[in-house]
Amino acid sequence: GRARIVRRSGDLLIPGDPPVPLGLNALSLDLAIKPTSARTSREDGSLHARTARMGQVDGSMQAVVVATDAGGLGLDPRQRIRATLNAKISDLSWVSLFTGDSIEVGGAVDATIDASGTLNGQWDSTGSVHASGLKLVQIDNGVRLFDGTLSATLANNVVTLNALRFPAMLRVLPTEWRTRTWI
Repeated sequence: GRARIVRRSGDLLIPGDPPVPLGLNALSLDLAIKPTSARTSREDGSLHARTARMGQVDGSMQAVVVATDAGGLGLDPRQRIRATLNAKISDLSWVSLFTGDSIEVGGAVDATIDASGTLNGQWDSTGSVHASGLKLVQIDNGVRLFDGTLSATLANNVVTLNALRFPAMLRVLPTEWRTRTWI
């Protein structure tokens, strides 16, 4: 069978004080289950979400559903589950909702992650994450990082940080001549 859940109108609110509108433009969830034998079926699912400011997330998954002896349905713990996530987050400022007023976060992230494994076994994941325009400000500790870039890879469940750069910016030109010459 097939099932499709689609956002027709309206928005979701992120709980907070005050609540923050998500700015939802599109949201859909598609599920398809196709019989492969008398007791098993293949399940394919996809998710698409797009917001006005934050960006979009697309995901897909494949799994095997099995009929239990008790007459119920569930994922087969011996069969692999495969999932893919593609995210294009255009504005990370929403992360500040979780960090509070003490840390300001910004920038854009482009990520692709593939994962597969069984319910009772080992999971493998691969992918890449690239970010630009990163901003991290924590005034209490004097941290002001702007215009950063990030490149990271995920292989065999290990995240490797290939590059994280924030360019140096002078906010004040030194008045002492030797320091000015050195810079």
